[in-house]
Amino acid sequence: MKGAVLLSLLVVVTCSDQMWDNYDSLNEHLKKHIDKAIITANKENITGGKHVNYFKIEGTPTVTSHNYYVGVRLRPTTCAAANNESEMRQRNDCKFPPRVTMVIDCVVCTKHDRKELVHCVRFKDLEKEETKESRKQCPKTDQHHAGEKTFLAMKTNIYDQQIGCIGCV
Repeated sequence: MKGAVLLSLLVVVTCSDQMWDNYDSLNEHLKKHIDKAIITANKENITGGKHVNYFKIEGTPTVTSHNYYVGVRLRPTTCAAANNESEMRQRNDCKFPPRVTMVIDCVVCTKHDRKELVHCVRFKDLEKEETKESRKQCPKTDQHHAGEKTFLAMKTNIYDQQIGCIGCV
């Protein structure tokens, strides 16, 4: 019993201490939503001709099998903006400039009507009324139902551990 409590505590501490600043270390389910933000920001050309890459997660993402809310921060890189969607994704060959010139704040979420919202603005425009109104459509956290999958428990490929019990293989 004592061992199970210690293991649970270790899992909670490990999950809450997750490093969100390295794109390649993120879960595939989380990357799917971050990619939507990167593509949207690049399509909207918010940076005026520079490619945008993932910088970090803002807050703690909520990703379940039915609802999600992911706050993403993006930054312009030294690369020129791409023209086709395949090049608008995360590009590890594009580096951030030494000086922070702009930060882009994006939200990828399930709206109250169950449709998706991908909304990106420059960080300095977060306080504008139109941004606040647009983002009100998404609940920051949705009620979690016991037994529902979260992004930490979802399988990423066929060789991953089956969901169902702790330690089942």
